[in-house]
Amino acid sequence: MVGGKVANSWKDRQRLGLAAEFRVMSELLLRDYNPSRLVVQDGYDLLLENGIRIEVKASHHDIHNRKYSNGKVRPTPNRKYHFSLNDGKSGKRGVDVGKVDFIIGWCVDDNVFFVIPSVELENIKGINIYSVSDEPSKFSASLSKYYKYREAWELIQLRGGKDYGIIKYNQENIP
Repeated sequence: MVGGKVANSWKDRQRLGLAAEFRVMSELLLRDYNPSRLVVQDGYDLLLENGIRIEVKASHHDIHNRKYSNGKVRPTPNRKYHFSLNDGKSGKRGVDVGKVDFIIGWCVDDNVFFVIPSVELENIKGINIYSVSDEPSKFSASLSKYYKYREAWELIQLRGGKDYGIIKYNQENIP
C-alpha cells in the first residue's frame, strides 16, 4: 500500500522500496550511523561507513487465510508480512552472504523492523512474519523464529566489520 492503496503496480512497489530505504536510513542516523544509499546497486541498498552492507525490504501485511485440503478457504484475522529474498534478475534463491551483511525488513503497517543477519537467510526464498508483538499469533502457538531480530539494531554494532558474514549469529552472543 502506497499512499493508501495496495502496491500492486511496478511503480507503487518502487515507491514503497524507496520509502523503506529512507525510513531505514533515518533509523540508522538516529543511532549514530552514517548510511549511504547506492546509486548503482550491487546486491544491497545501503552501505555504512564501517563497511556493513544492508539490503532493505518492506511489506504491508496480508490477511492470512486458512486453506483446507478440500480447497475451501476460511478467512481468519491473522496477518502476515512477507519478504521475498529472490534475486529478480538471476532467479537465484536466497541471500548472497558474500554481498550482504544484514537484511532489514520493515513491517510498514506496524512500523516494526527486523534486523536479520544475512547468514540466517542463506538459501531461503522468502520469510513470513505472522506476529510482530511478543505474543504468539493465532496462526502459530509460538513466537516467530525471527522474533529475536525484532528491533535488533544492536547486532549491527556487535557484528561490525567485514568478517561478519562468516560468523553465524547465536542468541547467546548478545549481552
